[in-house]
Amino acid sequence: MNMGESLRRNALKFPKKLAVRDERGELTYAELNARVNHLANALRGIGLNKNDHVAVLLGNRSEHVEVLFALAKAGLVGLPLDPKWRGREISAAIKFFDVHGIVTETSAAAAVSDAVSQVEFQGPIVQVGGRSGEAAPDRKGWHWYEDVMVQASSREPEAEINGTDLFLIMITSGTTGFPKGCLSTHEKYVLNCLNHALGGRGSSSDDVELLVSPLCFNSGRSSALGHLFWGGTIILRERFDPIDVLETIQRDRVTYIALAPVAADRLLDAAAARAYDTSSLRHLRKAGSPFHPRTVDGLIQFITPNIYQSYASTDAGTVSLLLPEEQIHKRGSSGKLIWAAESMIMNDAGEPVPAGSLGEIVCRGPLVCAGYYKNLQANQTSFRNGWFLTGDLGYFDEDGYLYVVGRKKNVIKSGSISIFPEEIQDVLQVHPKVKEAAVVGVQHREWGEAVIAVISLASGQQSSEQEVIEYCRSRLAPYKAPKAVRFLQDLPHTEL
Repeated sequence: MNMGESLRRNALKFPKKLAVRDERGELTYAELNARVNHLANALRGIGLNKNDHVAVLLGNRSEHVEVLFALAKAGLVGLPLDPKWRGREISAAIKFFDVHGIVTETSAAAAVSDAVSQVEFQGPIVQVGGRSGEAAPDRKGWHWYEDVMVQASSREPEAEINGTDLFLIMITSGTTGFPKGCLSTHEKYVLNCLNHALGGRGSSSDDVELLVSPLCFNSGRSSALGHLFWGGTIILRERFDPIDVLETIQRDRVTYIALAPVAADRLLDAAAARAYDTSSLRHLRKAGSPFHPRTVDGLIQFITPNIYQSYASTDAGTVSLLLPEEQIHKRGSSGKLIWAAESMIMNDAGEPVPAGSLGEIVCRGPLVCAGYYKNLQANQTSFRNGWFLTGDLGYFDEDGYLYVVGRKKNVIKSGSISIFPEEIQDVLQVHPKVKEAAVVGVQHREWGEAVIAVISLASGQQSSEQEVIEYCRSRLAPYKAPKAVRFLQDLPHTEL
């Protein structure tokens, strides 16, 4: 059971069906499989051997999909990195994760060149962006992507791939320090793809996914590969543009999309201004943090009632799922456990607690990562007696629905009282003048830590620090109200 086999099967079953479309062109399943075979054989031909680690710095383009499947077929291990990383970040990853080869797009080539000079990297580097026959990059060991492909065979690679072989090292930033590398075997990733189709309303060969989440992050990558695993079609976008998204849904009868909360809010602003036909959507999934209740209400009104929210992470995989019919009467919940997950709430002593009691969420199952690469400390602190310790705080209600309260490390200790910033953020997000809010703790001589709110106001709105503080005091215990408020035009975000 390996990821490469799924593409070969779909090329036989759906040879003329559209597999991938990006802003440069499109590929059928037969075409995609042939190019993947060319690339898999080419990577072995330029000196990469089974189990070698290959860093991938590509955006949302068809070549990114080709590389992932080629690595799978060649028995190589992928290390997807953000193509916006700088030389210092890339060089640290090359050294720590024992990288043997690199595939990069032209936009990241300068940073990659800087990185490899810092660590005296000797492996092959394949650059996406040049045309076949164009002069090769003027750097030793560099190759044009199309050139290495046309020189290799299109036959299925002969590498023997087992389910227990490593497929990807997936970067997860965690909350502090150097990024950790979650280990995912072929078997685990196949099970992740199977999970996309379970529950009666999951992925199928009839799906058309519009992917606006970055492929370099697992949320976007797992969604794309999950749909291709089942013979669906994916439409790739390099950047999120709400008008383009709505027009594409309407024109191409898109059935599936995943959105970060800020993207969902921007989509609602555009949809409220003009009517679009989004009736083809049967699955709108939150990517990242949960949707705010007013976002859910807006999506139901203007986009689709078919909203799915889950509790998931790169490390833990998917743990729970909240179905469309549960979005209103189980507001704030992350749903019930999926078929593959076990979970419970533990106290600080490592003992399970009853329903309704707060504690750390722990889970186990086949979708949990196989540990962290070269990180004994993280493995020892994150896994205990077969359970993965998520570091998140939450509780189960009497009906078995999971509620996530916040990160264990993010708890603000003010006057020896534990305050959860997410609770205050939820209150602020309901304020009619507030567009977005973030709450943090800062050191304070008297309180130990003080609660600070950072807010961006909705268009045309004005407010004051005192108004915000009094608003929170009227809805929360007084000690939870911010001690200070900072106003920004826009809050910073990771890429949508």
